[in-house]
Amino acid sequence: MNSITAAANAAWGLWRRDAALLWPLFGVTQFLPLLLRLLAMPPLPRLAGEAAGLVDQLRVLSAYGRENLPAILLIVVLQALGRATLFSLYRAPARTLATAFGEALALFPRYLLIVLAVTLGTTFGLLLFLLPGFYLAGRWLLAGPAFVAAPERPSWGALAASWRLTRGHGLLLMALVALAELGRSLIERPFALGRASMAEAPLLDALLALGQATGGAAMLLALALFQVGLYRELSARVTGA
Repeated sequence: MNSITAAANAAWGLWRRDAALLWPLFGVTQFLPLLLRLLAMPPLPRLAGEAAGLVDQLRVLSAYGRENLPAILLIVVLQALGRATLFSLYRAPARTLATAFGEALALFPRYLLIVLAVTLGTTFGLLLFLLPGFYLAGRWLLAGPAFVAAPERPSWGALAASWRLTRGHGLLLMALVALAELGRSLIERPFALGRASMAEAPLLDALLALGQATGGAAMLLALALFQVGLYRELSARVTGA
């Protein structure tokens, strides 16, 4: 069994065992922020044609960020704290959610630096050309679990650890990240299209937003559990080598 398959099986096992614990955690830290973005924030602007140069894209994104800064900060903090709590929950056997949350809060300022570094790096890669962004996302996929597993090292050390652990798996992880993004888009697209045609029906719009946020949160939960499984698998192989 290869590392990717083993990680997927491990993630499925964690979900089957701990679903009652994971859904509330991700409901508060992933679902609610997604719902906030859908209902309280304007959609992200898109550039097309000759106006889609890198400088123009950065200018539009910067303006959007300034206009929606409080909501963006709340969403980033909640989602990052949720993932940090999940990684802490599985750092050692028999950990409680309260213990994991307390550790995540203590580590959060440094963990947030990793989140920002990965986000900025992959965003620039995606804006320049899709493949570099997906490749960086795949190679840094384990930065969060690596940091929580060994918080005594500096934040940048988690990026290096993820790069080292994923050596030899870069292209496959790049493909998996791209497929995960495609899957998220396919899940959310019918709800988004429905919302676009229900602008004059607030109740239906809210129901469609609930469905879209649920699909997005489920994908984020699946990815986080896969990160846990993959970190365990690859770090165990490195240790046993």
